[in-house]
Amino acid sequence: LYFDNNGAFRKGGGDILYSYHLIIDRLKNIKLGLGLSFSIFHNSIDERDFTPVYDPVINSTVSKEIIPDAGAGIYLYSSKFFAGLSGIKLLSLSGTLQEIERHFYLNSGILLGKTNSSLKFEPSFVLKITESFKKQIDINFRTTFYDKYWYILSYHNNITNNAW
Repeated sequence: LYFDNNGAFRKGGGDILYSYHLIIDRLKNIKLGLGLSFSIFHNSIDERDFTPVYDPVINSTVSKEIIPDAGAGIYLYSSKFFAGLSGIKLLSLSGTLQEIERHFYLNSGILLGKTNSSLKFEPSFVLKITESFKKQIDINFRTTFYDKYWYILSYHNNITNNAW
């Protein structure tokens, strides 16, 4: 549960999440995670709190909306790799106070080397695509020392055209 109050803008809501993990291969320790979420948001703007200025758009009203939402994901993982696909804002009901658009995520990574090594390298990526086909990619390279210290190099890019 959360509540945020910033001047005339108020936002509150709550989430219920559930996940279930299946063992796919006991010898290789491969598991499959499935997750579902349900959320409800409450947004409001109280224009009566605005400083009096002549603006025909501001009419001293209180605007409120309640928006339900859902998400789902699937995640295959072991100590050597991971891959997942998920979506949020799946109900995607249009709101007047907040732009709502479905988001889909694809992520994957692999451990290079042995799991018991003191030095590990793990390249990974996250690709986000919205329902209006805006794309964004994060490419990461993590180095871990003795399972205690790590360093990450990360590249983030908004892909503005449809060329890959």
